[in-house]
Amino acid sequence: MPEKRKYAPKASAASSNSHIGQSTGVVIAKGIENLPGLVRAVEGVGIWFDAALDKLLELFVAALYLVVLEIGTHSAWKIVRIVDACKYTSNFSASRQCSRSSFVLRRRVLPSSSFVISMRIDVVCPIPHVITSCLETGIVGRARERGLVQIALHNLHDYADNRFGHIDDEPYGGGAGMVIRCEPVFACIERLLAERRYDEVIYLTADGEQFTQAIANKLSLAESLILLAGRYKGVDQRIRDALVTRELSIGDYVLSGGELAAAVVIDAVVRLLPGAMSDAESALDDSFQDGLLAAPVYTRPAVFRGMEVPAVLRSGDHDAVRRWRLEQALQRTRSRRPDLLSRTDTGKAP
Repeated sequence: MPEKRKYAPKASAASSNSHIGQSTGVVIAKGIENLPGLVRAVEGVGIWFDAALDKLLELFVAALYLVVLEIGTHSAWKIVRIVDACKYTSNFSASRQCSRSSFVLRRRVLPSSSFVISMRIDVVCPIPHVITSCLETGIVGRARERGLVQIALHNLHDYADNRFGHIDDEPYGGGAGMVIRCEPVFACIERLLAERRYDEVIYLTADGEQFTQAIANKLSLAESLILLAGRYKGVDQRIRDALVTRELSIGDYVLSGGELAAAVVIDAVVRLLPGAMSDAESALDDSFQDGLLAAPVYTRPAVFRGMEVPAVLRSGDHDAVRRWRLEQALQRTRSRRPDLLSRTDTGKAP
C-alpha cells in the first residue's frame, strides 16, 4: 500500500511579523511540545517536581506575553493548543501540571473575549442528516454559534456521476454488500482540497486506529479536518490509498454507517477548543485525560434515601479531596480498565 500522504497545515498569515518574534514562538512551542520529556528529566535528577515545573511554566507564561506582542494572538493560541496536547502524558502529576498551565495561559494571556480562532471540519458522507441534530445542540452547537468551529456537511449523492444518484456498486470478486465508488468521493474531497489545506483527511472505519482522548487532544490543535464516513461494506480501497491520511475507529463494533462515528470524533475534539465550554477547567478532569477513569461525583442533597456523600468531599479540605479523588480514580481504573495503567506510571498513588 502506498505511504499515507500528509497534507501540510496552513501557512501562517502573519508574514509581516518580525523574524525574532517568530523564532521566539518556535522555541517556546518546541519547549512545550517536549514538556513531558522535561518532566521526566526533572524527576530523574531528584528535583522537587511541583516547584521545578511550576517555575518552568511561569517562564512559559511570561515568554508568551512577548509572543503575543511579536507574532500575534493566532500563533499564541497554537502554543496554548500544544499545551493541551501535552495533557495526556505518562505521569499523573505531569498531566495535571500541563492541564493547569493551559488553563493559566488562557486566563492570564489570551482572554477568549478578545478574539476568535475558528476551526474548520468538513464531513463527507452518504446520509448527512443522520448527525445534523448532534451538531446543532449542546457544546458543539454553542461552539458553532460562537464561531469557534465551522462544520460543513457534504452529501456524497450530490457528487454522483449518474442520473440516479447512485454512489455504490457491487464488489469485485463477488460477495455480499455494496462498496462506495471512487468517483463521488474523489470529486468531493478533491474540490475541498482545492479550496484550502487540511491537516488530516480521516476515514472512520472499524479496522482503523482506536480513537482515544490523546488523539482527540492532538486533533484539537488542527485548523482544518476532513472526516470521511462510509456505509455499506465501506469505500473502495483506492480512496484510502490516495486520499486518506489517517483511519480511526471508535470501538470494536460495527455501525450502519460512519456518520455517527464522525459525530463522536467531532464532539470529543470540539469540546477541547478554547471557549467551547463555559467552565474551561472542567475538561481537564475528564476520564482518560491523565490516563485514569474519573473519580465518582456527587451533588446535593448530602443524604438521599440513606445514601450519604463521602465526608471528605464536604470537609472543605482541598488537599484531602484531591487525594481522595486520585485514590478513587486509581481504584476504579484498576477494577474496570487495568489496561490503562499499563500505559502510564499512575499505578502508584503519590
